[in-house]
Amino acid sequence: MFHNLHNKHNLACNIWDSVITTTETYGASCTPNLYPMARSVVKLCKVMDSNSRGSSNVINYGDKVRIVANKRLLGKDKLVYLQSEHTSTQSFAKISHFNEVLFTVKGDSFNTVWAIEHIDPKIRFEMEGEPVRVTDEVLLKHCLTANWLGTQNDGMKNLYGTEMECFVHSFSTKQKTQNLISEKVGRTTCDTTLRGQGEQNHFCIVSAQRPSDDFDESVIDKPIKVEDLLTYVQQFLKLKGAYGLKGLRSMFCRVDEARCGGLDCDNLKWAFRNYGLDFTDDELRTFMGAFNCAASGMFDYNKFFQSLDGCTTDARRKIICEMFDKIRNLLNGNVTLEGIGKIFDANRHPQVHEKDRSAEEVFTEYIKNWGDLDPFVQILPDTWLAYYCDISACMTRDDHFEKLILSPFNLANSA
Repeated sequence: MFHNLHNKHNLACNIWDSVITTTETYGASCTPNLYPMARSVVKLCKVMDSNSRGSSNVINYGDKVRIVANKRLLGKDKLVYLQSEHTSTQSFAKISHFNEVLFTVKGDSFNTVWAIEHIDPKIRFEMEGEPVRVTDEVLLKHCLTANWLGTQNDGMKNLYGTEMECFVHSFSTKQKTQNLISEKVGRTTCDTTLRGQGEQNHFCIVSAQRPSDDFDESVIDKPIKVEDLLTYVQQFLKLKGAYGLKGLRSMFCRVDEARCGGLDCDNLKWAFRNYGLDFTDDELRTFMGAFNCAASGMFDYNKFFQSLDGCTTDARRKIICEMFDKIRNLLNGNVTLEGIGKIFDANRHPQVHEKDRSAEEVFTEYIKNWGDLDPFVQILPDTWLAYYCDISACMTRDDHFEKLILSPFNLANSA
């Protein structure tokens, strides 16, 4: 990690800040979170050329490097590199208007090359070729623009809260130096930097301080299990509430314009993403392989929804069927959406009783989740069972499920 000594923040990549350029590019910032995390842990890749010193495993002062974001961010097949370029009308830091700093997937460009230099200009030349130690204070010089990476106290809002802007710009110290005398006696020459860089350009290399800071990178190479993905989706749907699975099913049906019960990989990605679930290409391929329709080769989402329902037991199905029989008796044998709406008392709903939601909100949500069903068409027992099984899939406790479905119809006491 690179820790700035001016504002005490760490350099980080923000993959949710996608910048519109000619290549795939993401924002860079400085985060106040100092503990190791995927977006702030970086890898230094030495650029081996004719001027390189020593082996590729040891980074010395004066060496050129590429700063690569942690591969946990975008997956093992895609790496992003820290880059900058000259200020223009199309590219500039949004607050300071200095040279913009971004992370890009185009790693073979010269604008991703940085040089590590010593912070003291008096011994900078002498230190070239010496190994850089962990916790050393260093300067990160951008080779294309010949300026140093820096940050100030310019806060900006993003999904992670308030973070500091990162840019490329050189700050000079204001201390007076005896330059003429030093040149006269031969201590300095005309190519020696006369002023040091400001603290805004000073970064400290931070490595793992404790065994708990380390993490196993090989976990990325382990095969993705569909069981783990299903568990993640189930937890996400439960956080959505009782109609979590019903909403996901509705989203899949809207994306499936052909109404064939299957989706290709691209439509599957957007169906998940539109509902707030974002999966990598490898995870999507795992879904496609586990729920593949042999006839069409597409993702069978009906089979997928059956795998998500781990809460609906035979006892719950019995309660749902008995509930349908009682509703049918109340409606004289003709169960329609119009009739249900007349006997559905939202004021008896648990969320209304606990004053979490209004009766109007509960009633609207209940009717809306029946979809585009004709209000005057008779509801069959299988349709009734499927509707309430989707609700059951998002509720862990049996008593909460019974109270939720029976109370609005005043059937709780007789169930």
